[in-house]
Amino acid sequence: MEGLIQTLESLGPVAALRTSTIAYPAVNALHIIGLGLLLGAVVALDLRILGWRRRPNWRDEAMDLGRLAALGLALALVTGLALLSVRIGRYLENPALWLKFALIALGLANALWLGRHLRLSGSEPSVAIRLGAAVSLAVWPAAIFAGRWIAFVE
Repeated sequence: MEGLIQTLESLGPVAALRTSTIAYPAVNALHIIGLGLLLGAVVALDLRILGWRRRPNWRDEAMDLGRLAALGLALALVTGLALLSVRIGRYLENPALWLKFALIALGLANALWLGRHLRLSGSEPSVAIRLGAAVSLAVWPAAIFAGRWIAFVE
């Protein structure tokens, strides 16, 4: 495993990202933009499912917000992996990273479950869908908090 980690950390693009005074901050900024898109869309979606400013076409709006959240998630995942690659050996020893990974996995599983049930739901969201929205409102911000803790946990 250690050999694989050293190989990954020595790849040209990873080394360039680690040593560049422009690239790392740019990727970090794109990561934050991805997180903003993800969290903004998730909060708006979940609050609408829970009844805040729900309109008659709430399901169409939910699907649009879901696609925006997916875009933010994709950007955050790609840039997050790039940021992780610069010191992957050190980061893999950090318990905050593993907490973040677990929360992301839980958030993804919940989002897939919600997406499936939203397509099958009636005119009003069921109790199960509302519970899924509440879980989402807790899990995604927790994943972001765990991500911020990575820098402060050794």
